[in-house]
Amino acid sequence: SFLLEAGKIAAPYLKEESLAIDDDGISFRFAPSMGTIYYTLDGSEPTEQSTCYDGNPVVLAGGARVKAICKRGGSVSGVYERNIPYAAAVKAKARRQGVNFKYFEGADMSSTEEIDKLEKVTLSGQKRGLNISEGEGKDYFGYVFEGVMKIEQSGLYTFTLLTNDGSDLYIDGVLACDNNVRTGYTVASGSIFLQKGFHKYRIRYFEGYGGESFALKWQAPGDLNAKDFPAALLCLPDFFGRCLFLITASFECAASHLRRRFRLGTSPNSAAEHSRATKRP
Repeated sequence: SFLLEAGKIAAPYLKEESLAIDDDGISFRFAPSMGTIYYTLDGSEPTEQSTCYDGNPVVLAGGARVKAICKRGGSVSGVYERNIPYAAAVKAKARRQGVNFKYFEGADMSSTEEIDKLEKVTLSGQKRGLNISEGEGKDYFGYVFEGVMKIEQSGLYTFTLLTNDGSDLYIDGVLACDNNVRTGYTVASGSIFLQKGFHKYRIRYFEGYGGESFALKWQAPGDLNAKDFPAALLCLPDFFGRCLFLITASFECAASHLRRRFRLGTSPNSAAEHSRATKRP
C-alpha cells in the first residue's frame, strides 16, 4: 500500500494470480477498486468511453497490451499498463523430432532483419537440434531455424538466447526473445504465455567477426532456473504422411477412372464409340 495526494485515487492493476489459460484462451481479472475501471486491450489510452470492467474475467484469444484507469466522482487515476504476450496452440498432427534450417555465408550483417533480405542460401535441410555447426570457425554467416515446438503444460515460459552475435525468437509470430545486437556475446530473455500443444517457432541468428556461439535456454512453469531447451520438443511436420495421403488418393482416382473405362469397353476408342451409340439421334 502507499499514500496518495488528496483527491487522487489509485490506478487499477491486474491480479497476477488471476491469469489462467484454458481452451478459450487466456483470462485475467482486475483487483477490486474503489471506483469504476475502464480499459483497452490494444495499447490505446483508456477513457470513459472505453470498455467498463464488470468484475468478470476478461478472456483473450491472443496477446494484448492492457491499459486501464479508475474513475471515482471527478477524480481519475493514472494509467496502468500491462503487456500480456500469449499464443494459442496451433492444430497439428503427430510430429517427429528435428529442425528445418537455412544457412547463409558471406554476408556482413548487423541485424537479424538483414537475414530475410538474403537471396542466396548456402545450405538448407534438417537437423536433430539447434546448432551452428556449419559455421564453426567462420565469420559473416547466418541461420534461420524453423519448425514447431511441443508445449506440454500451459503457462508462462521464459526463453533466453545466449549468442555471439545477434539473434531473435518468434513463437506463432510473436517476438518472444530479442537479442538482436552485434556486440559480441550477449544474453537476452523474454517471456510469453503459451497454451498446451504445438507452436510454430522461427529463430534468426547472425555472426559478424570473431567468435561465434549460439544457445537457447528456457524456464518452464515450476522451474527455478533456466535450462537448455530440450531438442526432443523441437519437431518437424510429418511430410511423409501427407505425401502418402496424396499418393493414395491419386491411385484411387486413377483406379476409379480405369474401372469406369473397362465397364464401357477395353479402350478409349470403345468408350467413345459407346458414348456415341448411346446418344439420341
